[in-house]
Order: sequence, then structure tokens, then C-alpha cells
Amino acid sequence: MTIIVFLIDTSASMLQRTYIGGRTTLLDVAKSAVETFVKIRQRSIDSRIDRYMLLTFEESPNNIKAVNGVQEEFNLPMNSPIPGSEMTREPFRWDQRLFALVLRLTGTPAVERDTGLVPSDSSPIDAMCEVTGGRSYCITSHRMLNQCIDSLVQKVQNGVVINFEKLDQIHLPRNVKKRMVKKMEIKKGNITKEMTEADQPMFR
Repeated sequence: MTIIVFLIDTSASMLQRTYIGGRTTLLDVAKSAVETFVKIRQRSIDSRIDRYMLLTFEESPNNIKAVNGVQEEFNLPMNSPIPGSEMTREPFRWDQRLFALVLRLTGTPAVERDTGLVPSDSSPIDAMCEVTGGRSYCITSHRMLNQCIDSLVQKVQNGVVINFEKLDQIHLPRNVKKRMVKKMEIKKGNITKEMTEADQPMFR
């Protein structure tokens, strides 16, 4: 089951008018984008078990506009004593993605470049999107908006985000560091006389 949450900015800034469709507001464009996304998503067989939520920037609980059911309380165990809990110490689940459509539409038609690539937005939300495995889109035209919606529908897939960190050799035991150096010397073809016969079978 895929849960898709739409978070729409309903502040006063969304009342700015654009050049699209008789100078509609940014809020109208956002509503249309949600409707278009749902229509395209429903063409897929996997959408039969989808669950949708619509949230706004209003005060809780009025910010919840449409929901199939919600947990009354949400506790995030940031300091859990359970072994391995440090691997999930983020304000999001490992299978959640965040994609942001940042509307930068103006009141006059923008000069479009047929590059085929939609740049990421320079706002702080882009960093949060990258952490979850998603990305942000800087929307400057209606054509670009439709392109991003089609791309988002294709990105609705099951998966997890795994972050790998490079192990610092400074904190390794001395015997492990010594063997790593010897292995590097063998790969380069510089086998020294200091290597013992007991170490050689490890790298054959």
C-alpha cells in the first residue's frame, strides 16, 4: 500500500496571480496539479490500494482536509535504547520520499529554454528532499509543471533509503590497518620482504 500525502501552501502568498488560464492564482495551479497527479496515477494497476492525504498550512487539526484514517498520537523515539536504533534516527521513515514542486510562476510568460531538464529549487526544502531520496523542482512554466507531474508519477515506487558512511581508518585496530596496507601493496605489485608467509594466503 502506498500512502501519498499532498502538502499545499495555503498562505497569502499563494494568491499571487499567474499568466496561466486567465491569470489563475498559484493556489489554483497547486489544486490542478494534485488533480492531474491523481488522474495519471489511477491509470496504473498499483494505484488500487493507494491512500491519499491532503494537508494545508492551517492550524491543527484544521490542516487535515482529506484522510483515510490517521493516528491520534505520533511518538518518535529519538533516544531509544534498542540496539540499532541509531540507524533510524531521522524525523522520517526509511521508505518515505519527499518531492517538492516549488511554484516560481510569474504574471508574465517566462522565456523557456528547451533543455528538457528541470532545475532543483534553491530553497532549504531541497536539502530535506535529498535526504529522503527525493528532490525539489523549480517550476517556472506550465509545460514544466506537467513534465514534473509525469516524472513524479513514475517515481512512486516501493523502496528504502540506505546511507553508507566511509569507515575512518584512524579508528581501526593497528593489526587491521597493517593488513590493509599490505593488501594495497599487493594490488600495486609492490610486495615487500616484510610480508610473512602467514599473511600471503589472505590475498590469494
